[in-house]
Amino acid sequence: MSSRYPLEFKQKAINLVTLERKSIAQVSLELGVAKPTLYYWLNNQSSSSRTLTSERATMDPAQEIKRLRAQNEAMKKEVNRLRIERDDAKGENRAAKLVIEYFRTHNPPKA
Repeated sequence: MSSRYPLEFKQKAINLVTLERKSIAQVSLELGVAKPTLYYWLNNQSSSSRTLTSERATMDPAQEIKRLRAQNEAMKKEVNRLRIERDDAKGENRAAKLVIEYFRTHNPPKA
């Protein structure tokens, strides 16, 4: 029996509810999927995530450490990128203030 909805579509619907915290009713309206169908997908997803957790529990500790270190590095890079982006936005205002202050101190008004 073939599935009516592609796996990617189901995952998108699950993510809208679980990650973006949208209500079942809202996702149902947005995607045109019946509410019971969404509940069914969410319940099945929960059991598959439990399987994933149990797979990680049986994973070799060295592999788990390697995976976690890679994940940590990726998160550090993202944090640094966001800090640079934030500082750039702040820096534009700061640079303008520094230029104004420079001209005030180096070009005093003539009387």
